[in-house]
Amino acid sequence: MAASKRRSILFTILRVAIGIGLAAYAIVYILRHAGVDLAGAFGQCKWGLIALGFLFYAVLLVMTIVRWYILLIVQDIRLRAISLVQLTMIGIFWSGVIPGTVTGDFVKMYYVARRAGEKTSAAVLTIVLDRLVGLMGLFVVASVSVLLALDFIRTAPDHLQLAVGIITGGSVCGLASVIAIAFREQLQRLPGVRHLIEFGARVLPEKVTGIIERMSEALDLYRTKPRAVVLALLFSVIGHSAFAMTVYCIGKAFGEEIISVAMYFVTVQVANCVASIPLTPAGLGSRDLVISLFFTELGADGAKAAIVAVGLSLVIVSWTAIACVFWILSRRHGEGEGPDGSNSKAEGGATPS
Repeated sequence: MAASKRRSILFTILRVAIGIGLAAYAIVYILRHAGVDLAGAFGQCKWGLIALGFLFYAVLLVMTIVRWYILLIVQDIRLRAISLVQLTMIGIFWSGVIPGTVTGDFVKMYYVARRAGEKTSAAVLTIVLDRLVGLMGLFVVASVSVLLALDFIRTAPDHLQLAVGIITGGSVCGLASVIAIAFREQLQRLPGVRHLIEFGARVLPEKVTGIIERMSEALDLYRTKPRAVVLALLFSVIGHSAFAMTVYCIGKAFGEEIISVAMYFVTVQVANCVASIPLTPAGLGSRDLVISLFFTELGADGAKAAIVAVGLSLVIVSWTAIACVFWILSRRHGEGEGPDGSNSKAEGGATPS
């Protein structure tokens, strides 16, 4: 058992080291390739706009918390506001440390599952649905942005059109998934679908089928509460829009005047999709590369495109550092566990949600 835990910890440390190394390499490459004068760029930037971008990122976090709260309420799972904030920030911290933007979701699942009792499956489902609603919000913002910038995109380079096309395709797939969930009972009546479900029930372990059944029952609640789902989606759209405005404020702070607001929105959504690939913590480096390449292709100065991307990473790292404080407090006042599975008990008995 001890050997297994050590291997798990070493593997986690290795993932963190490789992820941070890749992120650092990508950021240094972007800055050197663009010939950025960091001292000059930050010396001349408008710090008031940087602070405004920092606050827009805070709006994203607030929308994330409220969105999850709505999904929890539908399942009649009620957590204190401070618990929701703390647990969300813990998830953000781990997503900012270990490669993959969804790493924090697994940590949240662990914490919620330990406190949900008989509603463990429902509680875990809220986190899964929260991620799906978040993706749907991203696709909505991306689709509207693409429509607003359609004339420009038609004349854009092929690889830029391809990236935008992938986002559009993702929007269609996301819409199809929502329709499939909403009309699940009707789809089950189609020829062959019922037989496929029965076959799965026979071959899958009883524990797995039990989890699927409980998840399905929990999911049915959302089908009877469409207003809650729509509201959660609305907050997701607001959150993704706030993230795009974060980048916009940073761009204006460093004197970027070429890119339209609509293309800021399009670029950020594409960059976020790339950042979801589990290569670097919080998508650092990979997101920077996409933003820098997009802005350069759109006519922005290479140095300004690079510094805008890196400025965004600094905002994300700053919020990750703040989230780290929440994680440290959770270990002091409750039980803390990282995604490597190691458990530690703190002195106090209170725990974050």
